[in-house]
Amino acid sequence: MTRWLAILALAAAGCDSPSPDFMGAPATRVEVAGSTFSVRARDGRAEAIRVSREWRPGRSETLERGGEAIRRATGCELAGPPEGDQAIVTAVLICPPQ
Repeated sequence: MTRWLAILALAAAGCDSPSPDFMGAPATRVEVAGSTFSVRARDGRAEAIRVSREWRPGRSETLERGGEAIRRATGCELAGPPEGDQAIVTAVLICPPQ
């Protein structure tokens, strides 16, 4: 039983599955200061999932890096500070007119 839990934990560690709101949105990989994120955007919002393995990353630095990853991937500014935790960062976007 313990072996199966270990296998499931390892499989989930590299997970890049978006939340339901971002299903089907194309992902862009972005590296910021050693952290790699998979960024998806839709309807004026974005989600950055940290996919790099890091030992106990701090929440504030992950939010900062995730926000920068969202800026780089979308070309948009953030409407406010990014939100989230050490795994998933979300933000509302302010995009230039196209």
